[in-house]
Amino acid sequence: EVGSYSQSVPELASRWQGYIKSGVWELLDSDFWTLPYVFSAMEKRDPNLYDLLRESSLVLFKGDLNYRKLTGETNWPPTHSFHTALDGFHPTNVAILRTLKADTVCGLGPGQAEMVEKKDTDWNLTGKYGLIQFDPVF
Repeated sequence: EVGSYSQSVPELASRWQGYIKSGVWELLDSDFWTLPYVFSAMEKRDPNLYDLLRESSLVLFKGDLNYRKLTGETNWPPTHSFHTALDGFHPTNVAILRTLKADTVCGLGPGQAEMVEKKDTDWNLTGKYGLIQFDPVF
C-alpha cells in the first residue's frame, strides 16, 4: 500500500542526506555525464573520472538513459548478461535503479520477459516496470 511508505521515505531521504554531508557518499559532476558517449568509453574519454570511480566501493546509477548508456544503447536479448553488456565498464561495483521506458533490457532470467509480456505487451516501454541490477567487480 502506497500510504505505508509515507513515513519511511522522509527517513530514507534524511539518512541519505547524512551520508552526503558526512562524505560517505559523494556526488561527482563531470562533463562526461552529459556527453553522447556510452559508459564503456569513459576510461578513454575521461580517465580522471574513471579513476575516481575506481576508488569507490559502489557506483549507483539511476534512470533509463543511464541504463542505456551502461549497456551500450544496444537492443540485447533480455537474458543477455548484464555484466557482458557493460562492455568492459567495470571500474568498481555498479548498481542501477531503472524504470523501463525503452527497449533496452538485459540480465533477466529465462522466461521472465515472456511472463511479463503476457500481462503487458509494452511492459518495457510504459514506465510501469522497473529493475534494480548489480554487477560486482571480481
